[in-house]
Amino acid sequence: MTKTKWIICWVLTCCTWVCTLAQTEYTCSLAYGLNTEHDDMATGMLNPTTVLITSNGVQDLINDYAWNKNKLFHMSSATMRNDFADWNAPTPLWYKHINKDEGPGTYSAKDSTLYFCSAVNYGKAKGGFIKLYALKKLPNGWSTPEILPFCDSKADYAHPFYDAAQDMLVFSSNREGGLGGLDIWITYLRNGQWTEPLNLGNGVNTTSNEVFPSVHEEDIYYASNQSGGMGGFDLYKSLRKFQWKSSMALPVPFNSVSDDMAVVFVSSDKCLVSSNRPGGLGGDDIYVLQSPKTALEEHHFVGRVMVQQQSLEGATLVFKNKSGEVVHTANSKAQGLLSIEPIRLNQPYTVQISGVERSKWAVCSLQIEDQNGNVIRVFRFNADGFLEMELLPFQHRDVALWEFEDSSLLTIDLEGQLFEQTPGDVGQGEPIMILDENGTPVAIAYTNANGKFKFTDMEPQLSYNFVLAEESKARQILLTDKGQKIVLPVLNAEATYHRVNRDEAIALRNEFDQLIYVSPKDIFVINRIYYGYKSAELTQEAKRQLDQLHLLMSKNPDFSVDLYSHTDSRGSDVYNLRLSNIRAQSAINYLIGKGIVAHRLVAHGMGETQLIIDCADESTCTEPEHSINRRTEIRLSKGAQ
Repeated sequence: MTKTKWIICWVLTCCTWVCTLAQTEYTCSLAYGLNTEHDDMATGMLNPTTVLITSNGVQDLINDYAWNKNKLFHMSSATMRNDFADWNAPTPLWYKHINKDEGPGTYSAKDSTLYFCSAVNYGKAKGGFIKLYALKKLPNGWSTPEILPFCDSKADYAHPFYDAAQDMLVFSSNREGGLGGLDIWITYLRNGQWTEPLNLGNGVNTTSNEVFPSVHEEDIYYASNQSGGMGGFDLYKSLRKFQWKSSMALPVPFNSVSDDMAVVFVSSDKCLVSSNRPGGLGGDDIYVLQSPKTALEEHHFVGRVMVQQQSLEGATLVFKNKSGEVVHTANSKAQGLLSIEPIRLNQPYTVQISGVERSKWAVCSLQIEDQNGNVIRVFRFNADGFLEMELLPFQHRDVALWEFEDSSLLTIDLEGQLFEQTPGDVGQGEPIMILDENGTPVAIAYTNANGKFKFTDMEPQLSYNFVLAEESKARQILLTDKGQKIVLPVLNAEATYHRVNRDEAIALRNEFDQLIYVSPKDIFVINRIYYGYKSAELTQEAKRQLDQLHLLMSKNPDFSVDLYSHTDSRGSDVYNLRLSNIRAQSAINYLIGKGIVAHRLVAHGMGETQLIIDCADESTCTEPEHSINRRTEIRLSKGAQ
């Protein structure tokens, strides 16, 4: 008995296609090494550099394919070479418990489970319909396939795609309760059990066929042969922020007059697309769709390779993105200069150096400079010749160099003003020092023309002793701390600020084992937990800061942390509130993954309610200013929450 017509295709173009959409160009090219003269389709990722492929023999998938008679489908995997346009030859996934009639498939790294569809009956499965199965990877091999419990014997279940972020499986089915033909359904894994499948409704489904769903950043992509498309099957996208209640057709070059059917994202700016449009090797072929740098990712920085304090000519640097792609290779020229133009802002990279003696790797560095030659950041190679880097949008010549080892997360700023009778009557150049309990100076500042001064990155302590020059005429200090203004009397050129009472203070050891005293009112900004526009993904810089917070919490097991995540002012209030909650939770999930127990952490999404820089009129703020508003803050409290 012949089942529903199944299509295994997707789209892009033959050769390289460049199109313009909303002033943004996309490039498309055939994925070298993945395609054959038969039908080939990318259906998911086994890991960040390995793709799952479903292929068939000579059978035409577009026309009448009988799943129960022609056992031609099989799954395979292929690993990336230098980038996602260049692949090693696929290797069949033939496990002893399944035969050569399976696919498409999707993999969950969370529990090492391969989900796939097949018309073959495994275990207790019966009937001639297509069903969904789970195959779990064990220490000594693979389990036997088990049918997913919601699959009945009255309908077809196919095209599974697992989204780890939501523990959600999305699939196609013509089960009862749909709108007609194959529809898109979702189910969630909760406490080891799958929930009752939910039809996504008429915002996604039609009386035609909706097939080959996938998920990227919680949005669902799928193909449909509904009327009004460009031709055959077209690709659509449904947004999670609208609860998948509506869909939009994807533009050229995602869609064409041919059948365009499945999208698998391999990174934030690349995806694999399958299509039967002319120009491939035959049947359905797999293409790579690449988006270019956006205006927010542009920069004009250059790199300079240094060995110790001298520039280094002739070194070779290979830049790889977080997906393992080689995105840039450059040789240092005269004075150690090299181009880093292909490197994007807000993206983590691993850089490997060669062309210099191995013994010198640990004293080599990559110096980032702006157009005027100002050094904005220095990244140092380790003894194995590698470094990790990330260019942030707010890095410019006015920002001091940041080194992870140099400062604690838990620091405070103290601002003040010296005056005799009224603020402003003490002038510029007056020194003011802070002494520790042994009378040793730990910081010094000088007043400006109005007598104002500022101490930054100070250790939180119970009290601070200020010392002025003996000849100073100042008799009072107007101090600002935690938004409060305190007036301190100056006696014999000294003043003492009791910042927090000992019985209220949180005593702990910082990253350098120094005893500090934090006020319960203190809020510390984790300077490098910044996010890209509309993104909740942790940057490499953010992870380093969270590693410091992990160290603090490990050294001090008796305090808890509230994390407050803030967005910039762009977007709706509702959207920003939701995004900030996701951002705060992503930081907490990272700490839990490092071993911090969940009850010591609380996430708070603040949206755009507490902007540092007022960007009510969005056009008046620069991207660096928007970036400063996209921050994470922490507050400490005694005991577990």
